[in-house]
Amino acid sequence: MLAVDVADGRRQPWMGAVAGALLGLGAVMRQELLVYALTIVAAVCISMAVRRRLVAAVVAGASSVAGLGAVWLLNARIESTFGGASRGDRASATLSGAVESETATRIEEGLRTTFAISSANEPVAIVLGIVFVIIVATAARYVPRLPHDRLPLVVAVLSLPFLAVVMTGLGFVSGLFAAFPVASAALAFRGGRRAGIVTVVAVVSLPIVWAFQLLGGAGPQWGGRYVLLSGFLLGVVGVVTLCRDGMPAAARNTVIAVSLGVTLFGVVWLVHRSHEVDRFFDEVIEVQEDALIGRNQFFLREVGQRSLDERWLSAPRDGALDGPVRVLSRAGVERFSVLQRSSDPDPELEGTSQLGVDEIDLFGRTFEVRHYQFD
Repeated sequence: MLAVDVADGRRQPWMGAVAGALLGLGAVMRQELLVYALTIVAAVCISMAVRRRLVAAVVAGASSVAGLGAVWLLNARIESTFGGASRGDRASATLSGAVESETATRIEEGLRTTFAISSANEPVAIVLGIVFVIIVATAARYVPRLPHDRLPLVVAVLSLPFLAVVMTGLGFVSGLFAAFPVASAALAFRGGRRAGIVTVVAVVSLPIVWAFQLLGGAGPQWGGRYVLLSGFLLGVVGVVTLCRDGMPAAARNTVIAVSLGVTLFGVVWLVHRSHEVDRFFDEVIEVQEDALIGRNQFFLREVGQRSLDERWLSAPRDGALDGPVRVLSRAGVERFSVLQRSSDPDPELEGTSQLGVDEIDLFGRTFEVRHYQFD
């Protein structure tokens, strides 16, 4: 909001340095926030230039970049002092990955994390999500003009997003707008000029974040983890839009109730999922040998701090087991187990003999715990 105040002339242009520094603090913690920071600076400068405040636009832009850059460089110095990969190196790696990856994959995952009503890798989940965004945005813009006798129909239509989410069954709601329907109301552009700037920043940032977000795992997440700031900004504007004069209370309350309903649905899913994962790893611990290697690097982190009490290792991103097996051999471990999906190919581990296989189900999928001993 400080940046918007600068754009509106409510703050001096040099206050852009403070806004830039605050944006920089976010960017050093979450690299996708760098996209939002630069988009906000650009939106502020363009807004001021359109209103023929060219000198102020230059001052605001330069001071914002200076504030952001100062925090970024300070963080880089701290990281280099204490060791570890710098934020700049990680951002460069992400940029390199974006250039090398397939555009179609990025677009598909971007659409899923923005619109999909479930974690299912199916186009219909995205299409339904887009339809529901159009429904809520259209209602937020035109319902104030409708006769009151049409309100029951409006309420029924606005309830469809929640019904669709529930009918998919317990699971992740991957899309931003599906997880937070209030955000869709922002796209009605009825919140005024200041709200319009915030909405443009949130929307324009989406495809840019898609271009640089890490690929993989677009389904098992809630509300698009890389576009959370867009969701927050659009949610704020959506609330402002729904509370403007002329908006019928029934329509406003329905959109809010749908958002709360989806959130409650998420709480129920979290409880169910946590118990199922806990049960799954109880069974894994019961059958595993002296140590365990998770073939997928995300398997073992699901259990949280319980993993600290176990002799567990994760294979690197490519699923190669040679490194973890070598670590166990040097540690004097005689027997170990490998946790993998049943669809994964059988690992070929030199210098070991397979002892057996146990199968455990989780969320309708079968996982294998393969047991080995060193020769």
